[in-house]
Amino acid sequence: MRGALIRLADEGLIDILPQRGSFVAPIRLSDVEEAQFIREALEVSVVQKAAGQGSSAFIAAGRVNLAQQASGRGRPRAVP
Repeated sequence: MRGALIRLADEGLIDILPQRGSFVAPIRLSDVEEAQFIREALEVSVVQKAAGQGSSAFIAAGRVNLAQQASGRGRPRAVP
């Protein structure tokens, strides 16, 4: 158990306070921004490759998927 807690602390997921306990670490804005930057870079790269290599049916399915994602957020929008 101790090893697992130390590993979680090393990952920044929990804060260990001696003589007080272990607590879930707060979400750090810098971590969120870094993850968002990495995810966006990966997604843009994937879309560029798919657009260059995908068939028209694949592209159409992608547009449907994007429209479904947009409507799931409560903000439906047309995809050209």
